[in-house]
Amino acid sequence: MFYQNDESLREYALDGLQQVMAIKSYAVLPYLVPKLIQPPVNTKALSLLASVAGTALDKELHKILQV
Repeated sequence: MFYQNDESLREYALDGLQQVMAIKSYAVLPYLVPKLIQPPVNTKALSLLASVAGTALDKELHKILQV
């Protein structure tokens, strides 16, 4: 059984998000950024997703830098 605090489940979720972001970053990133920048900021997830976001990150950067 998986629990929300299970580290391996988090890694699978991040990997899945990275794969989706690599293909549809313009569609997904506007929905993810507000969730990722809420305190406590998940810098690991934010950095992993930013690495595959490409130029889609440009439109969301102002939201991230306000934090």
